[in-house]
Amino acid sequence: MKIQQQCFATVFCALAFLSLAAPGPSLANEQAQPAQVAAAIQVAGARGLVPSRYLELNLQELMDIEITTAAKKARKLSDSSAAAYVLTEDDIRRSGATSIMDALRLVPGVEVAAINRHTYAITIRGFNDRFANKLLVLIDGRSVYTPLFAGTYWDVQDTVLEDIERIEVVRGPGGTLWGANAVNGVINIITKRAQDTQGTLISALGGNEEQGTFVVRHGAKIGDNAYMRVYAKSLEREGFEGPTVPIGDDQWRNVRGGGRLDWEASETDSLTVQGEYYDGQSFARQVEPTLSAPFTTGRFRAETDFAGGNILGRWKHLLGGGEQTELQVYYDRVDRQANNFNQYRNTIDIAFQHDLPIGDNSELIWGLGYRYVNDQHSNSIVFTLTPPDDTVNVFSAFIQDETSLLDDRLVLTLGSKFEQTDYTGFEAQPTARFLFKPADRHTIWGAVSRAVRSPSRVENDIEIFSRVLPTNALAPGVPPSPAAVLLRGNRDVDSEELLALELGYRPQLSDTVSLDIAGFYNDYDTLRAVVQRSSFEADPRLGIAIVADATNKMEGEGYGGELSADWVPSQRTQFRLGYSFLRLNLRLDPSVTVASIDEGFEDASPRNRAFMRGLFQLSADLELNATLRWVDGFSVNGTRVASYFTGDLRLGWLPVDGLEIALVGRNLTENEHFEFGESAFASGQATPVERSGYLMVTWER
Repeated sequence: MKIQQQCFATVFCALAFLSLAAPGPSLANEQAQPAQVAAAIQVAGARGLVPSRYLELNLQELMDIEITTAAKKARKLSDSSAAAYVLTEDDIRRSGATSIMDALRLVPGVEVAAINRHTYAITIRGFNDRFANKLLVLIDGRSVYTPLFAGTYWDVQDTVLEDIERIEVVRGPGGTLWGANAVNGVINIITKRAQDTQGTLISALGGNEEQGTFVVRHGAKIGDNAYMRVYAKSLEREGFEGPTVPIGDDQWRNVRGGGRLDWEASETDSLTVQGEYYDGQSFARQVEPTLSAPFTTGRFRAETDFAGGNILGRWKHLLGGGEQTELQVYYDRVDRQANNFNQYRNTIDIAFQHDLPIGDNSELIWGLGYRYVNDQHSNSIVFTLTPPDDTVNVFSAFIQDETSLLDDRLVLTLGSKFEQTDYTGFEAQPTARFLFKPADRHTIWGAVSRAVRSPSRVENDIEIFSRVLPTNALAPGVPPSPAAVLLRGNRDVDSEELLALELGYRPQLSDTVSLDIAGFYNDYDTLRAVVQRSSFEADPRLGIAIVADATNKMEGEGYGGELSADWVPSQRTQFRLGYSFLRLNLRLDPSVTVASIDEGFEDASPRNRAFMRGLFQLSADLELNATLRWVDGFSVNGTRVASYFTGDLRLGWLPVDGLEIALVGRNLTENEHFEFGESAFASGQATPVERSGYLMVTWER
């Protein structure tokens, strides 16, 4: 494997040398660009396959790309007082990613680990798990964060990649603007306007792992000021089979369709309406606990059927002088049926925002929100919610003021989010931020923030029959008999709290080199700890039970940093580097005399992660992308996950107008590697990621 890694790195360096050695312009002197590069820009931009508005940007202009997630309004990336990063549509296309999850691997500080073909552990700044609960994920401002376990079902987030304009990632607390659960970060997936997706697009891909993905989209103009698009997508991945895991049974199938309408009703009013419906299946091999020796059966093929849909409306009204209002309403329906647990959820969310300039150097943003969530569940002996049906109401408000001083070289931001929930009552999440520009091309920022994570439905009301142990395993000398291990929720559990300190520095060292450095220190309190009781308990259904309760008896600290660097030596060559370091120290309350399942989160994230990307425009119709990734070793639920080094290659060819053919190789340095282990809260089998390849054809007219 070391020989493969060395060969891949050698190829990467050779490509870089050839690109730099070939005649090409400096971005500081774009007028001197060769005819072939100009032709490449013209051809690719005209076909819509490469976003032309990014192709001609120099490094300074790339840093001026606007981001909305960090401040809930458009701000230059270089002027963001947060650890922010943007994946553009060109980044996603040239990466060869086939899912949102794979695209997120290209963001420094975002932990992405595939558990199997469809199940991922994704988080920011620690506490990673299949049910990671400190990361808020949005699609066009619609939360896809499930209140069941306070996380995200990634197998459902299969948005058409060609429709994504950008993915904005904010590492660190976002609770002041986005509310409880945006503790360690926010990911906002923003799709294109309908007017930017006119005409017809058809794409298809297939390979040894990707059995087939097919997308068709059509956009049209309606009247003078309205545009629409409709789309459909199907996906199918085969299950893993290999020497490490003979039978993976982790197939994934998904179909979806939807549309979007954008209408400029007047010079001051605009309306967006969008929605979609999806239906799919995923499989995994699970362990079924029993009450007879050897207390567990072998793994069986578990099937999950999921379906749902959503519709969103957004109205913007300009009042003049920079003042504007926005009203957003959406409805979301979830229907998910597994072997031992079925769930149905309806969510209605209403959000209002008002942007109000005050004088020449201050701007106030405030808003109100309401969310209604109704869920219904069918229980089994393995998985029980009491009560099976519940309704939760969340009322919220936020206010934030941004003031510019010293000729706009110093910007101070103060704000807070206020929420009233049925579970924990009133919560406040204030923040204070500053951004200082001591000189041109140099930015220093810092923040002090408080964030909370509200308890999920599971933490309040769950009872999971997770496994069976013989009683003498816990009490030597006792005659062996089966004892069920029950994980129980607790209606008295409080919100988890975070006090975060952040500091960042963004220097643009030259016309071709820029850095983005962010450091953080997180102080966590009242963290969830699933604590085992010291004695057995009689259970009328299961006999003897070992009970572990959800509590807030853990605290700790997390610290680390992220680095990203861009080097653009010529119009035809670009390099990107990302590195992150993380350390967590978690402690149980002194009153706890037994271990907690949640203690394992301390080691469930790699301390070091790094990647390097090279983007090469080889000719007017040929481009190459190469990515190297390295992840440090770590432990999940007591199981060691070895460090791994891997690489991806993508070769894109534009043979004729409107047609792109791409050949992609993924995880090329080794046959297979594990990226995560099995969660302590679920028994789904982990499978390795294997070397794969696929061919993708995209036609757009």
